[in-house]
Amino acid sequence: MIVLDIKGLLKRISFFLPVIITSLILFSCNDEPTSIGSNLLQDTVTVYPLSTSTQRLITGDSTFLFHINTVNKGVLHIGKANGVTALSLVRFNEPIKNSDKSNKYDFLVNYTIDKIISCKIKLFTKRYTFGDSTNPNALSFKVYAVNKEWSNKDTWETLDKKNIIDKSNEVASFNGSITQKDTMDVIELDLDKNLFLEWVKKWYNYKLGDSSSIVWGLAFVPDDNSSVIRQFAGASLDTSLIVKYLDSTGAEATLGINAALDKPFYKIESFEKNELAIQGATTLRGLLFFDISMIPPMSAIHSAQFAISLNNEKSVKGNNPLDSTFYAELYYPDMPLDKDTTRKTYLAEKIDGKYVISSITSSVEYWNRNGGKGILVIHPEGARNERWELDKLTFYGPDEPDSTKRPSLKIIYSRVQGRK
Repeated sequence: MIVLDIKGLLKRISFFLPVIITSLILFSCNDEPTSIGSNLLQDTVTVYPLSTSTQRLITGDSTFLFHINTVNKGVLHIGKANGVTALSLVRFNEPIKNSDKSNKYDFLVNYTIDKIISCKIKLFTKRYTFGDSTNPNALSFKVYAVNKEWSNKDTWETLDKKNIIDKSNEVASFNGSITQKDTMDVIELDLDKNLFLEWVKKWYNYKLGDSSSIVWGLAFVPDDNSSVIRQFAGASLDTSLIVKYLDSTGAEATLGINAALDKPFYKIESFEKNELAIQGATTLRGLLFFDISMIPPMSAIHSAQFAISLNNEKSVKGNNPLDSTFYAELYYPDMPLDKDTTRKTYLAEKIDGKYVISSITSSVEYWNRNGGKGILVIHPEGARNERWELDKLTFYGPDEPDSTKRPSLKIIYSRVQGRK
């Protein structure tokens, strides 16, 4: 008597059937659109290969600024290099506030400058540089007081419009040599003692009911002769203000004030909107336009692969190797590109000199069901590439004369029975 394990048999069939079908499809198609695979499953399914080698599936490209509303991203950038200027704002914690909420430091409101031994800003230098750091004095910047509170929504343009930085009040400066080491040195800047005493008086008056709040803010603005952008540890991690003063007995005492918020701001002198480029920190992103309207609507998209080539001559890197990955993101047509409204994210990896997304099938399928046209936005991958470093990657676009360097899209699809 033969006992059939129907349940197990069905399980094995359901496991192997997709594998067999996929193998047949891949075996029957090559990179170029040919007649191979046209009768893949006899009279049941007709499979069609399509690629940019014969059709203009990628119709255009551009570069734009994608504003990210963020603070405390982990690093400060200060300097000027390769057409980019970077300044940073830092807001310190309320220094006179302590855990027991006492009035322990009220006496400082009556202090004069002779009782302040020193005020020093501590900046923790990181190893990353962008630009020409061979000049011993490649970085030069000034520190200004901040007039008003700023938010994560502020941009380079709104700093001037809102008069946030008081450029008439220079309170510190730097113009020195920074040596690359395994463990980088800490930079100490002498802050104007009068500014600290002004802060203390504003803080004290605010406590008593004055409506003028205190910002506790500094702006680090590069000079025009800087030739490098340097990276410093984020304010919330290390940046601090150390105040040494004489106490009531005449002995030296120290007040440490930790930074609470930071935000770097970037200005790009110019960029080609009709080229395809991405850049870390500045939020420069690339945009690719696709047209697959020649595929009948509601077709079955079996696979879609995308690849793009780097233009090394137009790319600019810091003192770390160029990125080997980036992200591509699908946005719906009614979604604004200046907000984080992405619907699908793909990781591109560098393979044999090209950046490849092995499958963007879901995007092609979406476009096929919604008019046949769409876009992908590309940008650096991860916190290090997108937020901490300023490396710029420029890619060859769809109008590149050398067809082997153009972005490529390869699609395998089949038509639904009864549709033309």
